[in-house]
Amino acid sequence: MRAFILFAFLTLPQLTLAAEATGRVFLDNNRNGLLDAAETGVAGVRVSNGLDVVTTDSDGRYTLPIDEQSIIFITKPRDHAIPVNAHMLPQFYYIHQPAGSPDGMRYAGIAPTGPLPEQIDFPLIERKESQQFEAILFADPQPQSQRELDYIRDDVIAELIGTDAAFGMTIGDILYDDLSMFPRYNALVAQIGIPWYNVPGNHEINFEAKDDEYSLETFKKFFGPPYYAFEYADALFVVLDNIDYKGRGEADPGDIRGNEKVVISKSGNVRGNIVAPRVTLEDGAIFKGSIDMDPGEVPAKVSLAPKTSTSLSEKAPELDLKSG
Repeated sequence: MRAFILFAFLTLPQLTLAAEATGRVFLDNNRNGLLDAAETGVAGVRVSNGLDVVTTDSDGRYTLPIDEQSIIFITKPRDHAIPVNAHMLPQFYYIHQPAGSPDGMRYAGIAPTGPLPEQIDFPLIERKESQQFEAILFADPQPQSQRELDYIRDDVIAELIGTDAAFGMTIGDILYDDLSMFPRYNALVAQIGIPWYNVPGNHEINFEAKDDEYSLETFKKFFGPPYYAFEYADALFVVLDNIDYKGRGEADPGDIRGNEKVVISKSGNVRGNIVAPRVTLEDGAIFKGSIDMDPGEVPAKVSLAPKTSTSLSEKAPELDLKSG
């Protein structure tokens, strides 16, 4: 027993020793995204690993503990801008995920990132911000098809090009489960011409994930951390992920998903949404919600019992059928 205790004591520091991420937040004067010799650090910028938050020192340097996989990100300070990519998405984070996303995902997640870099630097651009500003907020656009992306392009984005807004944000349900549409959606929104932030919703989930830990891998691939914050003038914007994914395709307690067919029996009472290629509602079943005919090899089909007493949000003709 004494030998065992000594062994545990001697090895405990190695087991608890965490790796550290370090780097600098700096003014990118030539806007090349690299920390050059003449460029100076920015003090007092918040940097986080998703759990701990530190502020940069007088040279813009930070140090944070890091797990086997983490996202290091900064909170944009006022009177500064963050570089954006070709789709106007702010690049304020670094994903450390050496093994990448788990196998078996329908939509691509994070590619293996390899070892932790010796230094992770974040560029900023000085830009004065007005105390009064405008922002554009999208709530639940959730297009289900390329045609519905066309509607967003023609009826919404076309009207916003040339706006004076400081930035934009889509607040959840960016898409409707088909995460393969992210590249085109992002390209369309980028035409507005302003930095665009995104918040995850229950329709951005990787349903193949076993639990919540890997449920937003595709979101992370395009947008970075699901928790973050940024300042603009005197305002602080905080983004939170309040979805606790339980696995098995269950994002909302009342939602039902079926690979082949969903049958609601005559004694059933469903308040929620159904996603399946075929749905049967037996006479007497009560249903209130929407039906999404998931396109697949089996043609979409809704079957209603012939009797007139079936209750579908009071009347069957009021069914909200959404076909992708």
